[in-house]
Amino acid sequence: MDQYGVQQELEELEKILGGIDTLGLVIRGHIYLEQVLKQFLELAHPRDAKNLHGFANHIDLALASGLKAQYKAPLQNINRLRNKFAHQLDTELSRAAVTSLYQSFSDEDSKVVDELFTNLKATFGWPHECFGDLDPKDAFSFLVITLWAILRAAAIRAHPGYRPEPGPALIQITEPLISLYQEADEIRRLNDDLDYLCCAYRRIEAWWQKNFEAMIDIKLVILSEAPLFGDTESYIYNPDSKLTNFLYPKNLSLISFRNSLRTKTDLLIALRELGILILDIFPYAFNTNNTPFSYRKLGKTAKKKLLEASSGFHLRPKLQAIRERSNATHYCARYAVVSDILETVTPECLDNPEFRPSTLPIISMQGGTIDKDKLKRVYDDG
Repeated sequence: MDQYGVQQELEELEKILGGIDTLGLVIRGHIYLEQVLKQFLELAHPRDAKNLHGFANHIDLALASGLKAQYKAPLQNINRLRNKFAHQLDTELSRAAVTSLYQSFSDEDSKVVDELFTNLKATFGWPHECFGDLDPKDAFSFLVITLWAILRAAAIRAHPGYRPEPGPALIQITEPLISLYQEADEIRRLNDDLDYLCCAYRRIEAWWQKNFEAMIDIKLVILSEAPLFGDTESYIYNPDSKLTNFLYPKNLSLISFRNSLRTKTDLLIALRELGILILDIFPYAFNTNNTPFSYRKLGKTAKKKLLEASSGFHLRPKLQAIRERSNATHYCARYAVVSDILETVTPECLDNPEFRPSTLPIISMQGGTIDKDKLKRVYDDG
């Protein structure tokens, strides 16, 4: 089943849930279970799933779409626990609550829990004799992981033609967002925002990768803060979106050999011919219409944490891919804020010995538009 990406996501989930506090555990467990329900529904009812809100509604539609009724009780149990933790700050994860959750599993799934525990006990040398010996926090984590794996397998069995989209696992994309939303006290709206943010990320990644694959050489990388997207999907590499002041065709007039540059198509072709690649250091398309955040209003510490948390699946692999494609690439920053942010993060985020944030040329002028003369100097110096 690893061909479906299950093993990678399961390992990520085990790593994340094993090292956080009780509130974070319950909130994250609930979010990840809702995400796997959404995956099930997107395969069965893509139109309905897109506009569906609320964990209970996801459960009901999943059951109506073929999910076995035996999963209803544990899912509802976890939903009640999550709501208690979200609304009553003094809530504790008691042994009685975890026992109630375990007992809500069907006899068939309880056997899965016990068998999985026995297998992992031998693998990791756990001192506990049986599942019931675990403390409430570890037991809850184990039950969430087991239920997640059961639901993921159910989705795959129900839709044998399913293949996961390429790129990082959903859990990798989601985890930095959970931390950001939790610290900003916006966790209650995250499930709805994830629909937009994950969809935007997948589409943006597909456009970026397609453009990257089409490039013969990469002479200059223009580092930007984050992708534009929103309701109009106005990403630089979306061929069907309108031009924005991020980069106009006329900004290339001093370096392109083309006499006429007017349209989005002209711009994208010229960038590829010139060997210029746009790379956003953040993966998430925040804007205040679709999320509670904008990068302009995010504090320096929040940006640092977000960049360090997301670089493993976003920025660092792209810098590595660029280095493998061309050993003569040089870099500049679209805005001064980009080099400022990169200066704050650990070297592991960049993993590129040739990358020096402090020496990045900045190609914007006052007001934010591109300075054509600066761009020409940077391009020619390479």
